[in-house]
Amino acid sequence: MDLKLSTLRDESLETFLTDRLKEYNNYRSPAHLEIRKEGAVTPFYAVFHDEGGVPVAGLGTALMDCAEREAATRGCSAVYLTTFGFLAPAFYQSRGYRVLGIRENYPPGVTYYRLQKDL
Repeated sequence: MDLKLSTLRDESLETFLTDRLKEYNNYRSPAHLEIRKEGAVTPFYAVFHDEGGVPVAGLGTALMDCAEREAATRGCSAVYLTTFGFLAPAFYQSRGYRVLGIRENYPPGVTYYRLQKDL
């Protein structure tokens, strides 16, 4: 799988991704809807694409491989990420990420994880 990383800003794509992410989080955790304030979240998106078409199986691994390579290329010594319990923290742990912290019920009914992987 040959993924390409684009760091060019695309406001319409960022809006689309932000809206889909909010919809998904609101569906999985209604508390997100209650605590979210306009403009409170400013995500950074690295947009990946495979010019030959990406199969669903292995996509997460391919995306993380690409992101970790890019971080190493930029001289980063580690990758830090956050995720929620419903977003597969075990996947990151299987890739060598270690849990730095867990916050239960943040937001209510959801577990929040902070993870790190040294490069």
